[in-house]
Formats: sequence, structure tokens, C-alpha cells
Amino acid sequence: MEVIAPRPANSFPTPGTPRHPAYPSGHSTYSAAAAFTLIAFFPQYAEDLLRLADNTGVARLWAGVHWRSDHTFGQLVGRAVAELIIKH
Repeated sequence: MEVIAPRPANSFPTPGTPRHPAYPSGHSTYSAAAAFTLIAFFPQYAEDLLRLADNTGVARLWAGVHWRSDHTFGQLVGRAVAELIIKH
């Protein structure tokens, strides 16, 4: 019978740390695009819409799916998409 020694506690990645390279968050992109598009029609709800969009992306950070930069860049892409939608 083979005995397997337990791993030291510090050899595991920290919970919430992505195990892959960074890439823009789709959740952040979609939620920012939706929020900024809706703000063009309902500016009185801007604060709430932006908070919801941010929460959507930040949840992906807590889940360990994305890095902070993924969320930030996804929001920038989403805002650019919303500006194109509103322009057209």
C-alpha cells in the first residue's frame, strides 16, 4: 500500500485566484454595455445601473474566474459597445 503524504497548506492556490491567464470578462462587457445603453434612456437610474453592472463583474472576481484587470477591461469594451449602439 502506497502512503501519500498530505500537501502543506501553503502549496494550494489562494481561493478566488484564477488558474489561467487574464482575458476580458464577458460578464463585465455585457453588463456595462447594457448599463450604459439604458443610462442613455433612463439617466435618473445611472447610479443603480452602474452599481449592478459592477457587481456582475466583481462577482466573477470573487468566484476566481477573472483578474481585476479582466473586469476593468471588460467594462471599457462594454462602454465602447454602448456608445456605438447609442450613436447608431
